[in-house]
Amino acid sequence: MRRRPPFLAALGVALASLAGACGTDLEVDGEAFCRERPADAECRGLGGSGTGGAGTNGSGTGGTGTGGSGTGGSGGPAAGGSGGGACGDTQGDPNNCGECGRVCIGDSAACEGGACVPQTLADLQTAPHAIAVDDANVYWASPAFDQNGDPPLAVLTKGKDGSGTPGPRIFTPAGAPALGRALSFAFASTEDDDYIFFGSLNLNQGQEALFRVRLLTPFENTPSAPFPVNASEPDIGHIAASGDLVFWTGGGNDVARGKDADNLDDFVLNAPGQNNPGWITADAEDDGRAYWVAGGAIRRGVPGDEDDADDVVVNGSPGSVEVAGGQIYWTDLEQNEIRKAPVGGPLPADGQAIVTDTNLIEGFAVDAAAGRIYWVSYDPANKRFEVFRADLEGQGQLVLGRVPAVNQDDYAGNPFGPAYVVLDAEAVYFTDVGTMTPAGGGNFRSDDNGRVYRVAR
Repeated sequence: MRRRPPFLAALGVALASLAGACGTDLEVDGEAFCRERPADAECRGLGGSGTGGAGTNGSGTGGTGTGGSGTGGSGGPAAGGSGGGACGDTQGDPNNCGECGRVCIGDSAACEGGACVPQTLADLQTAPHAIAVDDANVYWASPAFDQNGDPPLAVLTKGKDGSGTPGPRIFTPAGAPALGRALSFAFASTEDDDYIFFGSLNLNQGQEALFRVRLLTPFENTPSAPFPVNASEPDIGHIAASGDLVFWTGGGNDVARGKDADNLDDFVLNAPGQNNPGWITADAEDDGRAYWVAGGAIRRGVPGDEDDADDVVVNGSPGSVEVAGGQIYWTDLEQNEIRKAPVGGPLPADGQAIVTDTNLIEGFAVDAAAGRIYWVSYDPANKRFEVFRADLEGQGQLVLGRVPAVNQDDYAGNPFGPAYVVLDAEAVYFTDVGTMTPAGGGNFRSDDNGRVYRVAR
């Protein structure tokens, strides 16, 4: 019996409640919906013919009928009202930021230029890279050494609402916090236990390996010794889990692999000869079938054949990949695009570009149930990160948040590869790795000024 990881289960419940749940199709009165949210991306231009007021702080209100062409107030030179919407100023109101009803989150929530200022969940961190959330907490890990040249804590966690202070999540048999660098980690659940799978780049100065750690009550320091799943797996690039299955890529051995979280003796995927494998994901709708990036292509495991794989995307330069709602989504690093192709369509495929960004796309996440895609890009002209939202065709784009980069001098993209972007029902979570210096062998020493953020969806 497969059980969804706790963080996925919580997210699924939250999204189901938003969509109506109960296994039935949700019928929406579009006119009534747009009367309540006239500035929503799906409702823009559906106001009546009312005309908003003009002048500084004017807040003209459009009519409430559909099919008209409401005209907003013209606004003053510095802080004019947005006009055309029943909620007034969507450029500076944290309760209606960017669109009516979108509430910025955090203790000092602020809306600037129609985008929320992201909430800082943790600062002064060692190059936070991999990130995950569950129903209560946010977790992160780092592939860099700290400013003293030592490995950081293996996985850190704190309340995802910003409460508490960062603390360790993995402990040694002696009860001490485990130290370890990692490009990735993932949660997996079985019928009896919940686990973290951690791709160590030297856990506690030990071997490079994939470790399994039993999860206990959050923040409980009862030791659960990391168990080596693959005791010699150099350069683990990425880890993904789907229910009780866990998949990973190993750059040192050029493999894509997978196992059952409980039955660690047998592989469910063991594909050798993968040229420089990177990002990997699993299709929860196809019994956890794995897709990964290798050799400039996206590949997937062949059902019933643990040692074989076929190409599904061959053109471009894929970075990260996600499978949701019967579609494969990926970033094209050469064209700076997010593309998609149907899982059941002719393969290999080029796909269609749904997002083209003039700035550097760092990472993305898909919520197929809500019909939306989210991504983080870096704007070098303004030296800041921006968080975007659009529908699954890339339409109705909205800037959700903007925040200055820690590195204001020479940031040229995340040196560890595609960035992580994760979602829950309320927010988008992402990181800024901060400033670093090369430490030889492709490694980095962090200045310990990285940050973990969230911003309202």
